Amino acid sequence: MAIKSLSNTGIATGQTVQASQVSQSINAFTATDDYRIKVSGSFVVTGSLITHGPSAASNFVRFPNVATKIATGSVGVVGIDPSGNLYSASVSSGTKGQKGETGTKGTAGTKGSSGSKGEKGQNGTKGSVGPQGNQGPKGSTGNTGPGGTKGPTGEKGAQGDQGTAGPKGSAGPGGPQGPAGSKGSLGPKGETGSKGSTGGGGPKGNDGSKGSEGPQGPAGPKGEKGQASTTAGPKGSEGPQGNTGPKGETGGGGPKGQKGASGPTGNAGPKGSEGPLGPKGQKGADSSVAGPKGSEGPQGNTGPKGQKGQNGPTGPQGNIGNTGPKGQKGQKGDDSSVAGPKGTKGEVGTKGSLGPKGSTGTSAGESFNPQITYLADSSGADYEIYLQSTGNLYSGLAWSRSTNTLTVTSALHGLTTGDHVLLRNVNTDYVYGAITVTTANAFTVGVADTGDTSGIGAYIPALKVSSVTNNSGDITAVTVAAPSAGNVQLNNIRLFANNQETSPCTYTVPASLSNGVGGNTDKQDINQALVFANGFSGTGNSTSLGAVAQYNLGSNFNQIRISGIDNFSPVMTKLVF
Repeated sequence: MAIKSLSNTGIATGQTVQASQVSQSINAFTATDDYRIKVSGSFVVTGSLITHGPSAASNFVRFPNVATKIATGSVGVVGIDPSGNLYSASVSSGTKGQKGETGTKGTAGTKGSSGSKGEKGQNGTKGSVGPQGNQGPKGSTGNTGPGGTKGPTGEKGAQGDQGTAGPKGSAGPGGPQGPAGSKGSLGPKGETGSKGSTGGGGPKGNDGSKGSEGPQGPAGPKGEKGQASTTAGPKGSEGPQGNTGPKGETGGGGPKGQKGASGPTGNAGPKGSEGPLGPKGQKGADSSVAGPKGSEGPQGNTGPKGQKGQNGPTGPQGNIGNTGPKGQKGQKGDDSSVAGPKGTKGEVGTKGSLGPKGSTGTSAGESFNPQITYLADSSGADYEIYLQSTGNLYSGLAWSRSTNTLTVTSALHGLTTGDHVLLRNVNTDYVYGAITVTTANAFTVGVADTGDTSGIGAYIPALKVSSVTNNSGDITAVTVAAPSAGNVQLNNIRLFANNQETSPCTYTVPASLSNGVGGNTDKQDINQALVFANGFSGTGNSTSLGAVAQYNLGSNFNQIRISGIDNFSPVMTKLVF
C-alpha cells in the first residue's frame, strides 16, 4: 500500500469542511491508512512509543544523527547517556569465564507420539488490511531466517589438551561483562542516501507438517562465535504441545468494500422572496438603567505636530494729542437783507505727539503629545521590546550641547541617575535615553554629535526595561521599571521574540497608581491586561495564538505570566493596560 501524506487542499476560510479533510488525520493517527508524518522541531511523547518498521529488509527505524564509530573487534551499539541522548558506542567481548563443572546427565524423557498430518486448507482470497489487533500469542517456530553476513574471524586461541568426553553438563555461569569502551568522538554527519523503492511482500507459505524428532547426534565441536547479525531473522511462533489435532480449513475472508466517493454538493436553493415590512413598533420607554459600557477602542496614532502659535496682539495705540484752541467766533452782522461778511476760520490746533508703542505679545510656543512610544530594549535579532506610556510634559526648557553630551535645565526635576526620558525639540527631535543628574535643577543625556548646540526644548519622563532573560530569542522574563518622578503611566508592552519555545513568560511591571501600571499593589487593585499573541514566522500571514494571562493573588501582585506562546518560532506578544 502506498504511503500517503496529509493534505490541506481545499481547506480555506469560508469553504465547507469535507468529511475526508477531517478523516485523513484520524486515519493517520489510528493506523487505518499508512501516512508519512513529518515533525519540524522537537517531538515530546508522554507514555509508550511503539514503532513497527516496514516488511522490506532494506527499511529500518533510523537515527540519522547518531554517528557510527565501531572499534576493531567490537560490536557497534546505540547507547543512551545520563541525559537521555542517543550516541554511537561499541562493546567488546569480555574475558571468557572458567569452564563450569560437568553436571550429571539427566534421564531422557519419553518421546511423544507424532500427531497425524492435517489436511491442507485452500488458500483464501487475500482480504484488505484490517486495523492492527492486539498482540497474539507466540506462534510455532518458523524456518530459520537467512544468516547475517559473517563478521571478521577473531584470532584463534591456543588449542588446549583434549579431555575425555564426559556427559554433557549444564551450562556454566556467564563470564563477567567487560567494561564498556570509551565513547568515541562524534564523526561528521554523512549524507542521507536516497530511499530505495519498497518491494512487494511475497505470499506467506503454508506451514509444513512437523516431522518426527530424530535421535540426538553426538555433540560436535563448539564453533567460534561469529559477530552478531545486523539483520534479525523472522520471529517463529511457538509449537503446540502434545499431539497435534487435524487443522481445520481456513474460511476465506470477504474482501473489504471500497469507500464510496463523496457525492457532489447540491446547488444552493433559490433565495425566497422578501416578506412585507412589518409595522413599526412603538417607541419603548426610556430605560432607567444605563447600558453596558462599550469596550475601549484602539489607541489612535500620535497626532501631527501642532502649528506654531500666532504672534501676540499689537500693543495699544498711543493717545491722541490735545485739540488746538478754537478760533474766535465772528461778530454777528446787523440784520440786513444783504448778508454780512463771513468771519475768518479759526486756526487748526497742533497735532498731538504719537504715544509709545505697546510691547509685543508673547508666543504660545510649540506643544507636544505626552503619550510616547519608544524602543526600550533589544538584542540583535533575538528580541525587541517597545513601550508606550504617558507622563508629565516639561516644556520651555533651555538646553545646551557639547559634542555628545546634552544638558537640560529643569528646576527641581526630581529625577535620579539611570532614569529615562524622551527629549523633544533638541539637536535631534524624539531622543530616548538614560540621564545623569548633575544638580537638583539639571541633568545630562547622551546624544548624537550633530545639529544645534543650544535652544529651547522639552522632555517627558519614560519607563525602562531593567532586565530580560533571553536564550537565543526564547524570552522567559521581562522587568519594566518606572522613573523617580513624572506621573508615568504604562499603556502597553510589545515583545518580539525571534524563537519563543518556552511558556509562560513572566512580566514584572512597576506597581503604583500614580507612577507605574495603574495599580497592582494588592489583590484588589490588579490592573488586568488585554493579551494578544501572533506567530510571526516567514513572510506570509501571521497566525493567532491562544495566549492567556495569569496573576499572583497572595504576593508579587505586579507579576503577570503569559502562557500559550511556546510556538517554536518568532512570536509577537502585546499587553495592553
